[in-house]
Amino acid sequence: MYKKKISKKIFAGILSLSVFILPLNLIKSNQFEFKQIETKQWSIVKKRCQNLKASQNFTYPKNIKGAILVTKDNLTGLVPFVGHAAIVVNSHQVVQASPFGGVHYGPNDWDTSKITCYAVVPKHTTQKNRIDSAIWAQNQIGKNYNVFFNLWENPNAKSFYCSQIIWAAYYNECNIDIAPSRPMILFPVHLLSDSKTTDLIYYKDDAYE
Repeated sequence: MYKKKISKKIFAGILSLSVFILPLNLIKSNQFEFKQIETKQWSIVKKRCQNLKASQNFTYPKNIKGAILVTKDNLTGLVPFVGHAAIVVNSHQVVQASPFGGVHYGPNDWDTSKITCYAVVPKHTTQKNRIDSAIWAQNQIGKNYNVFFNLWENPNAKSFYCSQIIWAAYYNECNIDIAPSRPMILFPVHLLSDSKTTDLIYYKDDAYE
């Protein structure tokens, strides 16, 4: 009986891993095309950073509940250009979604723990809007990771990936769409690149210094 239980656990583990790897293979098979899309998006972000630098008026939004954080650091080693995103919930924590943790809390230290870090807030939002969106994201803690990256437009989904949960938080709480261009996959950079939907408030990237 014990051996059967172990076999079932191993099978479940292999099945879960294969479900995660299949979408990654889809991305990798189209990696050159996706990389071109990402390069274009990041070039837009770079211009936004240069404009912000000219203002000389930006600090890491550690205490701005609802601020959106993005890094292009290669955190998984699987798809280098994808990066990661999170939403600030307090001065110590962010909410994020990752393949091996689902929706969970993470440390609010991206200004020191990441090589690159960018922060935006959606346009036309009040402090209450941002707080409500962060609370909504907190209420999703414990949900599974969404490995079907092209299925992100359901605001009431049962599973989320990193940029998807941030989009859903603002869509549900503020009726604000921070991804109006509707990309096939909502990469973290899409949360940064549209100046019509977000205000860039911080960046840290040695390449721009």
